Amino acid sequence: MQRKKILILTPFPYVDEPSMGGTVTWVTGVLEELVKYKKFDIHILTVSDSIKEYTIKKRYGVTVHYEPSPKYFPALIKGTTIDNYRLLRRIRKIKPDLVHPYITLPPYGSASLFSGFPVVLSISGVVRNEAATVKYWAAELAKKAVDTSLQLHGGAGFIKDYPISGLYDDVRIFPLFEGTSEVQLLTIAKEMIKSRIL
Repeated sequence: MQRKKILILTPFPYVDEPSMGGTVTWVTGVLEELVKYKKFDIHILTVSDSIKEYTIKKRYGVTVHYEPSPKYFPALIKGTTIDNYRLLRRIRKIKPDLVHPYITLPPYGSASLFSGFPVVLSISGVVRNEAATVKYWAAELAKKAVDTSLQLHGGAGFIKDYPISGLYDDVRIFPLFEGTSEVQLLTIAKEMIKSRIL
């Protein structure tokens, strides 16, 4: 049986020192679980401006690929163009069965999505506060978008022959089910008070 090659894109490769939390802990946790399965060939791809040439290191059964990044460019140019291109080129050379960026932002997310290989996205370290925040904003933005579209259609927006009428009916329930927007705001506030943000 051929092992499935999984490529994780992250600026935080496997580290030896203990972590205080955040993305490093998430990456380490995912890797510790995946290496238990012998059917996976795990690779990490990261860009770094502290190296001069492409380097590969094997650590704990994981292959870590370090792609060099130019030092003296503004971060916006590096992240959206240069690093994105380098990651994309390296992904295509590695030829993974599955690509998993730790984040959807450039360069990691965009390189993954444009690579042509299957991509799995996840939200790392979701806690109640973050889930409530995502639910609240997604529901409110969807409601606002459909409401604006309905307003642009005028009275015709309520005619059942127009798709916007059905969309309005569908989206209007989002802020209500699985906890109303007000309940989500209470959850967010409670978590912020608990973590001493407020």
